[in-house]
Amino acid sequence: MLGWQIADVVGQAIADNVSPGERSHVASREDRALSGEPQRYETRIVNHLTGEERDVAVSSGPFRMSGEIIGTVATLRDITDPKRAQDTLARSEARYRHLVESASDAIVTLDANGRFTTVNHAAENISGYKREELVGQWFAPMLPDDDLPKALAHFQQALAGETGLFESQFYRKDGEVRTISITYSTPQKDEEVLCLIRDVTDQKMLQEQLIQSEKMSAIGQLVSGVAHELNNPLAGISAFAQLLLAEKRFPPDQRTAAETIYSEARRASRIVQNLLTFARQHKAEKVPTAVNQVLDDTLELRGYELRVRGIDIRREYDDSLPDTMADAHQLQQVFLNLITNAEQAMEQREGHHHRLTVRTRRNSDSIRIEVEDTGAGIPANLIERIFNPFFTTKPTGSGTGLGLSISLGIVREHEGRIWAENPPQAGARFVVEIPITEPRLSGEHASIAPAQPVGNDRLRVLVVDDEASVRVSLQRYLAGKGHEVETTASGEDALVRLKSSKYDAVIVDMRMPDLSGEQLFERLRSNDPAHAERVIFTTGDLVNDQMRRFLDGTGRPCVPKPFEFASFDQALPAARRRA
Repeated sequence: MLGWQIADVVGQAIADNVSPGERSHVASREDRALSGEPQRYETRIVNHLTGEERDVAVSSGPFRMSGEIIGTVATLRDITDPKRAQDTLARSEARYRHLVESASDAIVTLDANGRFTTVNHAAENISGYKREELVGQWFAPMLPDDDLPKALAHFQQALAGETGLFESQFYRKDGEVRTISITYSTPQKDEEVLCLIRDVTDQKMLQEQLIQSEKMSAIGQLVSGVAHELNNPLAGISAFAQLLLAEKRFPPDQRTAAETIYSEARRASRIVQNLLTFARQHKAEKVPTAVNQVLDDTLELRGYELRVRGIDIRREYDDSLPDTMADAHQLQQVFLNLITNAEQAMEQREGHHHRLTVRTRRNSDSIRIEVEDTGAGIPANLIERIFNPFFTTKPTGSGTGLGLSISLGIVREHEGRIWAENPPQAGARFVVEIPITEPRLSGEHASIAPAQPVGNDRLRVLVVDDEASVRVSLQRYLAGKGHEVETTASGEDALVRLKSSKYDAVIVDMRMPDLSGEQLFERLRSNDPAHAERVIFTTGDLVNDQMRRFLDGTGRPCVPKPFEFASFDQALPAARRRA
């Protein structure tokens, strides 16, 4: 240990072989040993040959002869390697404790009986319990009855030495239900289970919202494709109803039936258009918007559900409200969410004769919208939290808790405010205020340019539409106005006719099986610009952003389906043949 031969070490001072920092300590200990008090201590000695310091355990006591202390006897044991291993273990344990305590996920251990033995700080945060409240407690009461059998089965698998992962719900100390993901392993088989627990409630909410968003996107794509197909027969029904109503000798009782057919066709068309407008994904775009009309469109979307639930709708509109610059699609999303929430609140409350009141009024330089129900109202302790993301009072699976927070974001984008309050007569009231912004010219192409009626001018018109009812009804109406009308169901056939004859106007449907209205127009613009300047488009899907951009770029009028015949009376002069 010291690097000396026996002959060399005898007679040396002890201090010469001790690490300099330890000399006073060793001297004190040896003095006490000389006084008759045995000593046990640790110190560091120096190897004379290598200069290496080693840790030693010293046992020192008095050396007596004839009862007199004449010196000390000491034994030294080299403990360098065990001490280093102990220090390494202590550092490792410190790192482990730091890692466990600083982890964002809960780390717990359970004994064979399912009782907590250790928990970290994150476990306190996730559960709401203090460490001393958890240690020694059985985990089962923290889980709902439906999830307990699954959790117990996984616990038994963990005790058997298996590793695994499962999800469960659990009750926080404050009673809130959260969703957790549990990864388990077994440090000691049949004795201890180690669990890594992560709160995935917000993640699950985001997944549900993403799924809902994907559903809405799919609905938008579906409705976009179906809208044209629905609006085509609706256009035919509406057109023939108009033709019947134009008959002067039509009997009064049959006229009433025709008016009903015409009215219901227009109503069905509005429903299709509202669904398409709401479901489509689109970029935010503020245009002059009539708030009362947006509310009416939204109520029409929920009209059937409200009626079958016996909920009366009361509209208290300020008819003098000015238009304001807003994104009508986004506002409709806000109003639909508020109306749906009100409907669900009233459905959960017992009793009949529920009423939904929608009010608008001007408040200085802003528009105030109120949606009021006769439900159970909002608890006072929750009214400040309802706009928080993922907060919901609805049962699990009935909502994501994102509707009001998204609505808050939309209203803020419009530089407005939204809040909730409980009116004196019970129920709940949501209030939206958005500033009145003067409409600006958007530069968009108007669907139909204002013009004077055609009068007695006889025009030659080509109608290109694959829907027979649309072709026949337009042919009858325009012929009744004195025009010469030809019809075709094919875009390719229309090009052949346009090449061999001259027409004053060409009415073209945007969607046709062989050649779309866009393709037909581009061919005309390249090869026959004179006829391209006489095109009038018709379509059942004006909400399609790509189609709107194309129509705006052409500068040509477009008549949406189902159409009013009077729209063609306005559009035809713009397409009249030039001299």
